[in-house]
Amino acid sequence: MSGALDQLPVRWRSDRFVRTDAPAWRDVVVRGDDDAVVVVVDSPRIERAVVGLGDPGRVRALLHQVAAERAGRAHGWMSLPRGSAPDEAVLSRLGLTPFSSWDWFATDAAPPEPTASVVRLDLVHDAPAIRACLAEANPTTSADPGGPHEVAWFGVRAGAELVGVIGAGRRGGADAPSWHLHGLGVRPEARRQGLGAALTAAATRAGLEAGAPWVSLGMYASNEPARRVYERLGYACEARFDSFGPPGSGHPPA
Repeated sequence: MSGALDQLPVRWRSDRFVRTDAPAWRDVVVRGDDDAVVVVVDSPRIERAVVGLGDPGRVRALLHQVAAERAGRAHGWMSLPRGSAPDEAVLSRLGLTPFSSWDWFATDAAPPEPTASVVRLDLVHDAPAIRACLAEANPTTSADPGGPHEVAWFGVRAGAELVGVIGAGRRGGADAPSWHLHGLGVRPEARRQGLGAALTAAATRAGLEAGAPWVSLGMYASNEPARRVYERLGYACEARFDSFGPPGSGHPPA
């Protein structure tokens, strides 16, 4: 294990959320210990991101230190353990505003086979149809089949039309290349038929069958119906975050 992971306190080097994201981190600044840590990183997805992990009170105190050190520099996004509650002065120094609360889920166990007919899509040929489906089914997502780390997309068709889709991006390092699911969307007329669960199950099974040690996904914390679906499929919430973005941000980074 090398690179950004080696710069973190020992506890965090085996954390699955960290192992999913940290291999892409560059120019890492670390403050903290095994109880709590705040890191500032560059990555292909986010320039100058701030990530906090561990005890919320300790993270809050560490963030004050980081904000004082980095006042006046622009930052892309920040995710902190829920309850860290940075004050307005800290957010102002980092150039960020509140955006959302979200949970990070992961599983290493294959769910049952989906009951609906889910097909694997072609990242090039089916890209226009995937985008058309997302425009109606999940218009706020930043997921896109043309993204640089996309590994697979799956869909459900009604006739020739895609009525539901989900994508997966490759995350992690060479020793643990996991899959992260994103872009789940079902058109309004096809909802309440179990298609979201079927798409998630199919993508999860495909990732594990491809050798991913785990498959992960994120969801807005208030989405209780989605939470119930994911837990039923074997996912467990392993991290709870509040996120902060640049003023006027319409959606999180892909």
